Amino acid sequence: MYIEIAVGSPQKRGLLIKEEILGNYIKKYGKDMPVYRSVYRYTEDILQHMEKNKSTKLYMGIHDVPFIPIDIDKGDNTKEHTLEIFRATLNHLFEEGLSGENLQAYFSGTGYHIDIHRDCFGFIPSKELPYIVKGTMENISNSLDISIYKRTSLYRCLYTKNQKSGLYKIPLSIEEIFTLTATEIETLAKTRRTFKFDKKYGEGELASLVVKEVPAIKQSRNITEPIKIATCIQKIYNQGPTTGERNNSILRMSSHFRRCGIPSSACKAALLKWNGGSLEPNLVEEKVEYVYNSNYKYGCNDSLLKKYCDPKCIYYGRKDYSIDIFNSEQMQVQVEDWLSTDWRGKVLDLSKLLFHPTDWNYNREDLVVYPGELLTIFGPTGTNKTALAQNLILGYNGFTDTIMSNYHLPALVLSLELNSRTLHQRNLQIVSGLGLKEMRADIKNVYKQYKKYLGHITVQTMSPTVEQIKEKIRELSPSIVVIDYIELISMKFKSGNDKITEITQALRSMAVNLDIIIVQLSQVPRDVAREDTERQVNLYSGKGSGAIENSSSKVLGIDSQAKDIHRHLELFKNTDGGLFETDLTWTPSWRLKGEIK
Repeated sequence: MYIEIAVGSPQKRGLLIKEEILGNYIKKYGKDMPVYRSVYRYTEDILQHMEKNKSTKLYMGIHDVPFIPIDIDKGDNTKEHTLEIFRATLNHLFEEGLSGENLQAYFSGTGYHIDIHRDCFGFIPSKELPYIVKGTMENISNSLDISIYKRTSLYRCLYTKNQKSGLYKIPLSIEEIFTLTATEIETLAKTRRTFKFDKKYGEGELASLVVKEVPAIKQSRNITEPIKIATCIQKIYNQGPTTGERNNSILRMSSHFRRCGIPSSACKAALLKWNGGSLEPNLVEEKVEYVYNSNYKYGCNDSLLKKYCDPKCIYYGRKDYSIDIFNSEQMQVQVEDWLSTDWRGKVLDLSKLLFHPTDWNYNREDLVVYPGELLTIFGPTGTNKTALAQNLILGYNGFTDTIMSNYHLPALVLSLELNSRTLHQRNLQIVSGLGLKEMRADIKNVYKQYKKYLGHITVQTMSPTVEQIKEKIRELSPSIVVIDYIELISMKFKSGNDKITEITQALRSMAVNLDIIIVQLSQVPRDVAREDTERQVNLYSGKGSGAIENSSSKVLGIDSQAKDIHRHLELFKNTDGGLFETDLTWTPSWRLKGEIK
């Protein structure tokens, strides 16, 4: 039998020798440099292959193996911990039925090495042996380094020098392994120690763990998988058919294959393998053809793909795995689903919160803010934008003086101007109808009585970045986020209109991709809020060179002077409906009654 060796470095491989003369090379070169040998040995066929290809890389002929190696690399571990791992590995092998007569252990110069006699497994020479060995060793332990079982792997020979440590690869007895310290073993390895080897043998001790069938899809080397691209698709494929998801999974994977330019025949082959007989093969093929003919595409917001979303995916941040393109059938399904959805407890209904039941605006369906929408509230300083937002998330209707608890959505309030104490006091005043002095005089009882109206609100007062907002939303999963106000959001290297533009666009994208309602508050420029003019606020009053009106689903403007208790509220933009305007009255906090009504 022939083996491949390399002297000095694995990169110097390519020399084929008969196995029985390996000792000559170890004796000649091993004292000063490492000598490596192939894990597998070959028949004479390898000579012809080598002459033609100059490498064993593509050799697919007969492979044989005298001993099955286990490599325990030191890596970043301490030498003491590496020895502990080595001892634990040996104990595991002994528990599987092996003994010292079945294996030989070594110190490699930094780590450790174990050779198990082939007859412990009953391996026979074959073209498929590397795959059988790899699968078998995975059965023994999933913590082993499997890369050493590749068809072309090399390992360092006994009594040759480890150039990193300057120590030799030496044999160890079982007694030495369990009694000597790591330092004492290193001392032994400073020389090419003499050692009396006992003949090793095997009698099928591990035969029950041997893989009987070669995998249909073989892997002969470590593969760098594209694990950061569409991780949702990879998770669905790797977990195999799941009852209740199989049909939808086939549609998503087929769509992914198609957009990657994979022919339908290749897609069918992959998904039939994935299916494993779970569904009728004809059904799998029909679904692949259906997707390829209809050009269905599924993006990051697809309900099934969202379930398997992973932060390491390259599309995770922007949720732009694909620009969703929908045909009429898909859009019809979306509309039907949307119309049949029970939106109670999921939306912000401006018609119910800002009008009296007798007003014709009270029951307008087009004044509902849905998940995925960005609502902007802007106005001059001192016009109670914060108070309006508080009234909305507390479900307070000033015209009926009632709290509408069915509009209490789980809310995250980023109060970047007011501290949490002040915001909480105002919330208590709104739901209780008490003035500031009265509320403070009996604060514990007031809170005890009205806390049922406040439990849905979480407040953060530190000024975050856009990314930190996104992370907080993922952590808390609110249905509505109020940002008071966007000019106070942190953004490096951006200022003025550029900053407002980027923040507003990011918040709109966040609302869509995370399927939540976002309410952003913004100041209007000073020249719009001059006291010597009458109402100046309009759709184009917001900062950001058009970003606010372009990115917002709905835009509410408040107009008045700070010294005036009257507020004019106008809906300047409504992407999916009509507009309105109404007048409100602000009640100062010291005699609060809903604050705005």
